[in-house]
Amino acid sequence: MASVGGGGGSCTRTIDGRFGGGTRGTESAGDGTRGTKRAGDDGTRWTQSAGDDGDSSDQMGAGEPLAPWGGRDRNFINEIELLDDSKHRDGSIYTGSSFLHKLFRLNYTEETYLEPMMLSMPTDCWPDPVDCYEHLFCHMMQIYSLKLAYTSADADTSGNPILLYGFMAVRDCLNPRRNYVFRRTRDDPFVVVQDSNGSSFIRMSGPKRGIEMQSLVLVEFDMRIKIGENEEDDLQLIDGAIYFDSLVLPPDMIINRRIVGDCGAVDMSLAFLHCAAEATIQVGISNVPDGGLSLFLQAHANDIKNGIWLFDNVVSEPCELNRFVVAACRGSKLLLIVKSRPVNGTASLPISKFFIRDVRRHGSDSMTFNVHTAKIDVKVNWSTLDLPSSALREDNHYPFALDD
Repeated sequence: MASVGGGGGSCTRTIDGRFGGGTRGTESAGDGTRGTKRAGDDGTRWTQSAGDDGDSSDQMGAGEPLAPWGGRDRNFINEIELLDDSKHRDGSIYTGSSFLHKLFRLNYTEETYLEPMMLSMPTDCWPDPVDCYEHLFCHMMQIYSLKLAYTSADADTSGNPILLYGFMAVRDCLNPRRNYVFRRTRDDPFVVVQDSNGSSFIRMSGPKRGIEMQSLVLVEFDMRIKIGENEEDDLQLIDGAIYFDSLVLPPDMIINRRIVGDCGAVDMSLAFLHCAAEATIQVGISNVPDGGLSLFLQAHANDIKNGIWLFDNVVSEPCELNRFVVAACRGSKLLLIVKSRPVNGTASLPISKFFIRDVRRHGSDSMTFNVHTAKIDVKVNWSTLDLPSSALREDNHYPFALDD
């Protein structure tokens, strides 16, 4: 997918003075206690506000349309600074000459060619795949949720749902190519609605594979609000890039950062995980009841209460869902919650099933759930990101990426 360029209506609110990596503002501890952070001080621990932990709703089905407003949520989250000269709208992200522009090859717009499950069934384990010392766990990033925090008054759609399109992608030092976590075209925008808790989550479509975080990770985005018939009438929600440094992030806990743009803001909930593996979740559904099956899937891992939303929709015919990639720490367990009910049934509450497995380096685990008349097959493939050099192109690592 080519980057979304051109167009973009203007908004009355502008953001300037952005530069890389730091955070600023205040954050509430949920009990009325407030504090401040120095720029770049990501090591400070904060207690999150109740209801803002990044969980998606357990309710199945869409809520009411989001009503845009021009105010700001002053009780929750710190803003993160944008990189200088990193806009898609003016093309500066492709021509920048800073260290990070070169490190992550921001002038390259290709999707990462690395696939998930690359070491699920290796042949060179020592002494064996179960007790393997050849392939190591590595530090990883897990993005738990994206949420539309607010929009400017210019984005008022008169009570209609907000339509988002564009992309958000992660670039790591394993392969400095786009690993998309959100990707929608203007012809197929994401419809933002509020769930039963009043939150406006942006459903992620990725990542394609696990996100390595041995050092730096860069997040690139160009997300817009569809307004009218023509692209030039659309509004720029957020545009640019940010980065995270593993040396200053608190390990194995949720952090929340706000990306502020011209016409609103997006909240990102993520975690920096020590010694993790890639879990690729595959779900197949057969024997779908007449009228369809309302299905909700959520993953929990790393002894963190926040859930990772995987799926929440109606399945009308037998199918295989898109693959879901989750990072899970060594020594923890992966919990998959499956809730379902027939659309035309009389059941008022969904039937819940649980899939629990220990995190490991290689191999796979599977389980079959029978709910109502449907059959749900779940398979988890485990893999480390300790890939051999033969699996990588020469431009993957930073000594090559720094070359012009």
